[in-house]
Amino acid sequence: MFRSDLDPPRTGPASDPVLYGIAAGLAELFPPVEGARGSQPRREAEAKSDSAEAADEGEA
Repeated sequence: MFRSDLDPPRTGPASDPVLYGIAAGLAELFPPVEGARGSQPRREAEAKSDSAEAADEGEA
């Protein structure tokens, strides 16, 4: 079975065939998770709103 995406570039930091193969295998096993970065700012916004609510309760 021949896969052209397993052929490393001839020059540059990705030119090592062993490391290129390991990186390709890891990328196939563990694909990037979409939307993971979008949840972090929401958590920060929730924390800010929670602290604002706590401050409002303290004033009342």
